[in-house]
Amino acid sequence: MYAVVDDRNQQYRVQAGDRIQIHLHEDVQEGSTLTFDKVCLVGGEGQGRIGSPYVSGAKVTVTNTETGVRREIQSNSDGYYAAPLLIRGTYSVAVQQAGFKESVRSGLSLDEGQ
Repeated sequence: MYAVVDDRNQQYRVQAGDRIQIHLHEDVQEGSTLTFDKVCLVGGEGQGRIGSPYVSGAKVTVTNTETGVRREIQSNSDGYYAAPLLIRGTYSVAVQQAGFKESVRSGLSLDEGQ
């Protein structure tokens, strides 16, 4: 399970126990724990959930960057999307919704059993 979080327009892919380096906030000491209130994507095991609060009806485009094959899907009313039966390769995922800035995540590697 992972999440993509946003801190002042910088996005980070994180999972439990990760440590990330970000630009320090004025009132936060180095090594402190931060809570991110803008979660762009939560995913794992072939599905994901968009936004916090969750965004329904978002257009999700999954592109195999090696073959150029694209799959367009839409998040459901709970903000979930799934792209099953993808072949092994490197992918980019773009999420679009009216009124929101497009979010793109590139260089995502998919292997058998993921």
